[in-house]
Order: sequence, then C-alpha cells, then structure tokens
Amino acid sequence: AAPPPGGDGVDAAPPAPPPRAAAARAAPVAGLRPEDVLRYLYYAGVVEAGSARWAAAANAFRLCATAPAASLSAIAVAALRKLVLCRLLAGAGDPADAGRLPRYAPTCVSRAARAVAGAYLDLAAAFATDDDGAALAAALATHADALARDGNADLAARLVGARRRRAAESSVETNQWVRLSIAETSATLHAVDQTP
Repeated sequence: AAPPPGGDGVDAAPPAPPPRAAAARAAPVAGLRPEDVLRYLYYAGVVEAGSARWAAAANAFRLCATAPAASLSAIAVAALRKLVLCRLLAGAGDPADAGRLPRYAPTCVSRAARAVAGAYLDLAAAFATDDDGAALAAALATHADALARDGNADLAARLVGARRRRAAESSVETNQWVRLSIAETSATLHAVDQTP
C-alpha cells in the first residue's frame, strides 16, 4: 500500500472510527436504561422490607431515591415514600430525620420531597413526638387514604408497634423502670405459680 500523500505514513493520525462504532460505544450496556437501575434498587428494597430487614430496605430505597437524575421519576417518588417508613421501622437515628435526604440527592428530588411525600414526613414527625402514640395514630388516620393509594398502608400500620418498641427502649435507657428486690420478685412469681 502506498503512503498517504504528503508523508511517509509514520506520523499519520489513526483513521477516525466509523460513525456506527462511536454510536455503539455510547449505547447502554446490554440494553440497560436508567429506569432499569432504579427499578432494580426499588425492588431490592421491597424484598428487604418484605423480609423485615428495615435497615437494608432503607439503604436500597435511599440509593434509588438519590440516584443521579435530571427530572423526578415515579420510581424515585415511590422509593422516597418507602424510605421514610423503613427508616422509622429500622429504629436507627432520630425519627425526625427519617425524611431528610443526603446532600448529594438530586435537586429535583430534594425540592419535591415535601410535595410528593408530605404525608410520610408528617408520619415521621408524629413518630418522633414524646406522647403515648396519639399523634402517630392521628397522623395515620389523617393520611390513611394517601397511604392506601400508594400501597403503603400495611407498612405504615407497623409504625405503631415500632413506636411502642422505641418508647420501651428509651425508657430502659433512661432507667425509668421500677426496681424490685429479688425477694419481691420471687414472692410475686411464687404467688403467680400458686394461683389455680
């Protein structure tokens, strides 16, 4: 083959790839789209929540809700709603922060959080109160239609038990239990065993 005109071929630039090859490199891997990744993370959270692994479910929903995005998607909205509930059920951290998104969350999700998940943020605020659970019951009753419409009524109903458990744990932590002597405890247990 003859060298290209104007040179001996040593300093020549490599030929440009054909247009189809450049388009093939930009194509999604194995036909995956961003929606597929969001669905994968969402369903991973659903599976974890179904197994009552609340912290793992919250992590999957957090990843789904905070995935880079230019616009708000229905999958991210659903993940955000379940994220709040799973964080409350996991019992880790301050319940008032259950709806707080990390700083790296897309702006479109952060700005719309109150509008699309307001009922869930109200539940988190009621869950965080120090009353006997009346605020949570009232919030569940107020937002029952929204929870049912979103398919989260059963998950939200578990908040009542989680609230009781959290209250019991906090009372143990603050040492509010009445201390009984061993003799009193033994006498009480013995009296229970003797009753017909």
